[in-house]
Amino acid sequence: MFTRIDTVFLQVIDFGKAIEWYSTVLGFPVRWRDDQGGYAALEIGETPLTLVRSERVIPSSHMPFNSQAWDGDSSLRAESARSG
Repeated sequence: MFTRIDTVFLQVIDFGKAIEWYSTVLGFPVRWRDDQGGYAALEIGETPLTLVRSERVIPSSHMPFNSQAWDGDSSLRAESARSG
């Protein structure tokens, strides 16, 4: 029986910029990074977010994942403070 989702994969065009944004703005630590292979896993709690470099990302009508914050107002204030 399944107990959890092991990872979520998200395609990105600008690999370096995506890693920078998720780690700096959202504060997700990088678990590991493979620049040559175009993969990076970030810690976002129990299920890691794996960024995958892609030449093209096909738009979708829905979000690829949802997140939960214990205190949304604090999260937004922290994000605003980091971005200037």
